[in-house]
Amino acid sequence: MDKNERLKIAYQYLKGRGIVHTQKDLAEKMGATPPNVSSAFNGVETVLTDKFLYRFNKAFNNIFNIDWLLLGVGDMLNGNIEKTIKERLVQYLNYKNITSQQFELSLGYPEGFVDSITDKTHPYKIDKILFYYKDLNRNWLLTGEGDMLNTEQSPSLSPITDKVIADNDGDNQHIIKYYPNVNGSMGGVQFLDDPDETVCDITIPGYSDCKFAINAYGDSMYPLIKSGQIILMSEWLESFIDWGRIYLVVTKSGYRVIKRLYPGTSNATVTCKSENSETNPPFEIERDDILKVYLVKGWICRDAI
Repeated sequence: MDKNERLKIAYQYLKGRGIVHTQKDLAEKMGATPPNVSSAFNGVETVLTDKFLYRFNKAFNNIFNIDWLLLGVGDMLNGNIEKTIKERLVQYLNYKNITSQQFELSLGYPEGFVDSITDKTHPYKIDKILFYYKDLNRNWLLTGEGDMLNTEQSPSLSPITDKVIADNDGDNQHIIKYYPNVNGSMGGVQFLDDPDETVCDITIPGYSDCKFAINAYGDSMYPLIKSGQIILMSEWLESFIDWGRIYLVVTKSGYRVIKRLYPGTSNATVTCKSENSETNPPFEIERDDILKVYLVKGWICRDAI
């Protein structure tokens, strides 16, 4: 593998993490001209010099192993990159007063995910963090450059607390409609428009995007979600499914199910998986049969109300 190939691999790494998107972005980061960068990618030896590679690495806070860039020796990334990404994430969580367990729960990741972050962590998982925690600066998280928080902050999806706050007139409170007689099984979504359906107003700080709350039923999501716990959710209006997260799926026939969603065996289906897979094997639902999808943001014990 020559310098040109290693440069391209490093560039793909940066693209995969959203640090740059085009060679023009790369040129701007380096303070170089696009034609100059293009020549380097084409292997022009008078441009792709050791000085160019040093400059390239410096533009990204020296995250690459310079011996690898120059000679192909060692790993692509500096040895401390694994630690610094994880440390910066922990710094952000501490700043937001979020525990690792709350953070992992909010994203549907297993316990210990934060401690397991390395340079080999799939870019999708990093993108998922940045999608739901919108005030976290991507470039800072990955390279340490810039400020921790984005200049134009959007509300991040804070993890759920273990307590539901009684309704009050605070400016930061938001009403969630809780249907105590509705659970995540049969029944469709008619309860949302039924004036005779029992409903209670509850509020939870930081959950302004949650509109509805119902009860979990059964043991299919045990031990993550226990039967009788209250599920907080918002309607999923995106054109895609964020695979691996927990949703309430409502079919046109009135079937309700709380499951993790994954791609189906064909483009026409989605796979529903339970946490308790020993007694609840995965199954598929036809996309055309789906009426509504709600993203589960969190869950609490009923006695917390």
